[in-house]
Amino acid sequence: MSYLTPINERIPSPNSRSIAENIGAGSTARSLPAVTSRFTPGQPKVIQRKLAVAGEKDWTVSGEKDTLETLQNFAEMAWIEMVDVLDDEINKAAADLPAQQERHQQMTALKVTLLSSYRYFDQLAKWMDDRPRNVKGYGKHPIYGRKQQNREYNNWIEVAMALVGWVNAAPGRKQEKALANEVYQNPELDAVLTGLVHKVRLKIEALKDTHPQRYLEITKELKSNKTLIRSIKGNEKQSETLYGHYEKEMSKAADEFGHQELKVTYNTKWDILTNPGAFRLRDKVIFLHDITEYFGKHQPWNPVTAGQHLIPVDNDADAMVTTDVDATGERTATETALTKEKDKVKDKRARGMGLTTASRDEDAPSTKLARRLNLPVWAGQSMTTVRMLNMAQWAGGRPAEFNALAQAIFAFWRLEYNHTSDFAYHTLHEVMDMAKNFGVTYKTPPNPGHGQLPYDYQKINEQYIRPYVDEMLQNTTNLFQSLEGQINTNTWTSDQARRIAGNAVREITPKIPMIAGWWQNIDFTEAADTRKQALSKVLQGINLLQMDLGRLSNLIQLKSSALQVNFWV
Repeated sequence: MSYLTPINERIPSPNSRSIAENIGAGSTARSLPAVTSRFTPGQPKVIQRKLAVAGEKDWTVSGEKDTLETLQNFAEMAWIEMVDVLDDEINKAAADLPAQQERHQQMTALKVTLLSSYRYFDQLAKWMDDRPRNVKGYGKHPIYGRKQQNREYNNWIEVAMALVGWVNAAPGRKQEKALANEVYQNPELDAVLTGLVHKVRLKIEALKDTHPQRYLEITKELKSNKTLIRSIKGNEKQSETLYGHYEKEMSKAADEFGHQELKVTYNTKWDILTNPGAFRLRDKVIFLHDITEYFGKHQPWNPVTAGQHLIPVDNDADAMVTTDVDATGERTATETALTKEKDKVKDKRARGMGLTTASRDEDAPSTKLARRLNLPVWAGQSMTTVRMLNMAQWAGGRPAEFNALAQAIFAFWRLEYNHTSDFAYHTLHEVMDMAKNFGVTYKTPPNPGHGQLPYDYQKINEQYIRPYVDEMLQNTTNLFQSLEGQINTNTWTSDQARRIAGNAVREITPKIPMIAGWWQNIDFTEAADTRKQALSKVLQGINLLQMDLGRLSNLIQLKSSALQVNFWV
């Protein structure tokens, strides 16, 4: 059967265009290069595409000698088999009406949709196309190329549902990318994350009183990026080991793909803890992810750390997944992805996870909701988001920080995640649905349709993040004015200078977490300080404050007099 069949037959017409003009966004116009045993820096490696159905047949076209014609033939065979299965299901339901009326309507509508556009056949062929390529720039991502798509389904009905869901969500994925870029360019959001990192630092400093020995071990590890030598699992020894899963993965990708900018710009965790305002938003996301694993429940891919288990374990209320919404998009039904019985099958199903990390469970209630609303979904609702927000809560975070962190996590995955990874990334809905459990404002679209983003970015920014930054900046201004006034009274002794400065920062730092870290680097307690030395430390602190505030220069205009402190001997 020719692929150029009329629309009313079993393969929709591509409007007289050849498959070579449709499959792979024009990439098939190139001649296929010879397969090499190893990719070179700057080139995407051979990316795995796989489509397996019912555990019986792998429909992937991946041989070195496979041509476009081979792909075309296999895609047609797969398509015909899928439509045949749909026909059988429709006929079976029709034989049992009215009992199977809903099933009959569902399967009929699914078939009609599949045959309505060539895009669905095109996407099926893309999922099957794993012919070896080693061409720089192949695929849309400038570094990673094509997305890894290792898909497996129980039957052809699930394949059909996944195809329709993926294609119909394409406008949403484009909008998600635009939103992710907005997040990355938002200085207010970046400032809030800077504050959250400072809060983590303050939480660590508090361990000095409650867990002095552990504090010592933690700071040694944070300053070296390596775990200490320790006993684990009885008498087994763990040697000094690099930790930080995302940091290591990004370094690995940087070396493999020849893009050193993928690496974090801090040398140790302590560097970013003590001066987070100096680092990029992406570095803060990577750090906050890795520090979550450092202080949280031990994960099998990480070494044991001195901070392990200090963050409380997640509970079922943290992991509620939306399964239905009302007309306004508000959550009306849920199920937990953390059952008390720790039933992994139930927990994975609640999150919508399928047979592989790149396949959704099309029968899961959360997936059905997403398909109904044309929401982009892929890897399943994100437990990483739950763990990171639990960490933010442990560090004393506020709603603005939860909102900022959730947005930043999503943006990082959408823009920076290694497309060649075995694990698919989490979409906006898969992040925000879990963030909702921590008070983050999130609703699905009230009017389901193509390409509607389920998140009002500007409204959330105005409601939470901008007022929080304004509050921090006002508190900062107050601190400047207070210190300037007290310094200019010209009556301080060295002891008074230390005491007044110390009291000021202790009072103000809980109110300005964005810049709270500066005073940690200044010792106000040394008895040998002269009056001039003590006051100089205050000036040093103010200079550090100015460095952090420099990143927010477009948000606030501070009077120059508020930053001019006169010092004298």
